[in-house]
Amino acid sequence: MPKSILIVDDEVNTTLLLAKLLQKQGYHVLTAFNYAAAVSQLKRPVDLVLTDYRLGNATGGHLLQYINQHQPDVLVVMMTGYPDVKLAVELARNGVHDYLVKPLNTAELIECIENALTEPEAEAEYHYVAPIKARPMVTGISAISKAIQRHIELIASTRCNVVIQGASGTGKEHMARSIHQQSDRSEMPFVAVDCGTLSLELAPSQLFGHEAGAFTGADTLKVGYFEIANGGTLFLDEIGNLSYDVQALLLRVIQEQKLKRVGSIKEHSIDVRIIVASNRDLRSAVKVGTLREDLYYRLNELTVETPLLSQRTEDIRLFANSFLEEANAETGRSIAGFDDDVIDLFEGYEWPGNIRELRNMVRRAALLATGKYITLKELPSDIIAAQLLKHGDEQEVLTVLKAEKMLQFLKGGRYTHELGHILTVLKNTNYNRTRTANLLNINRKTLYNRLRKACA
Repeated sequence: MPKSILIVDDEVNTTLLLAKLLQKQGYHVLTAFNYAAAVSQLKRPVDLVLTDYRLGNATGGHLLQYINQHQPDVLVVMMTGYPDVKLAVELARNGVHDYLVKPLNTAELIECIENALTEPEAEAEYHYVAPIKARPMVTGISAISKAIQRHIELIASTRCNVVIQGASGTGKEHMARSIHQQSDRSEMPFVAVDCGTLSLELAPSQLFGHEAGAFTGADTLKVGYFEIANGGTLFLDEIGNLSYDVQALLLRVIQEQKLKRVGSIKEHSIDVRIIVASNRDLRSAVKVGTLREDLYYRLNELTVETPLLSQRTEDIRLFANSFLEEANAETGRSIAGFDDDVIDLFEGYEWPGNIRELRNMVRRAALLATGKYITLKELPSDIIAAQLLKHGDEQEVLTVLKAEKMLQFLKGGRYTHELGHILTVLKNTNYNRTRTANLLNINRKTLYNRLRKACA
């Protein structure tokens, strides 16, 4: 009977890619996209849980605690995007079998799982394996990317705190890592914290740590993110989500470079560089009173803004190839690249989700691809249709619609029935717009508007 593995990750594409990979290895695979779903899946027996450390409003640590209490025989392998030795040691002490750093090395992951599931019970013990080195970060080749790299080099050479602003998915954490890796702190920890996931009550404990007995449920001493990042860099994403009280504590720690764990009277000296990020204008947050002005000025010693992906078109091919290489490594596939039509669409699309959207689209396409190259048929049809209607005038759009290969994609749009009917009439009239509009009992402008609506 095959061994069963539960994969827990709030990134749906990552979960599906891993599930496909492990199913190919002969394992029975279950999936969950959050803590609650994972607990529900654990009502049935599993041999191993492969979980991400970040799970939205919970963490892999919470899931590990649940497993230790209810199913202590289940092995846990933790995945994280943040290679931090102290975090790894803490997880190992709490019973994690192995600790792997994303992006995952496929061979290493398979070996890790095979070793865990074939290890004799008498010899089995929890151990810590040094994290795999993260993949090198790809930098752009466009003028704006080169300017950003020069800016990062200058910032990295200082010890100043930094504010990074930019739209969601533009690579703020990527930039923070670049600053850290090019600084004299590069050999020390880089710890990333999503302030939006910190619970209101436990945020001081998570950031600054707590002593055993500090509050109900605090059974052991806990080291907070500041101490874990000591000597290195602490990246606080979406800083504006912290409560006003926690902001006051944060300001004191940054100013004095000393902290007290919750429940302690003893101060600990720390040396941490702070980089914060937000997709909202922090100056506006100060004006409306959700961010302390004194904290903002303490953090805002240097500022850098991440550009939209649509502003760096020259980088899109480079980023797409990097994400494809990553997807190939995770799935064991060997997709060679992209069809020229795909690259043309990528370079003309607005990318409202920016780099994150591009990464997700490439990973999804890699999962669906059946040939050597990713083609238009692996991309969402509504994006293809919307792109056609956005960039061409009516004559150009209807000319493009003549291509049979595009009709099948357009028929997959959101308003399938109406769109299919319009396309059928268009085809039957040899794409004569006037006759098509007459047969549909509408004018030509309405015809075009309905096409736009159907494909938006």
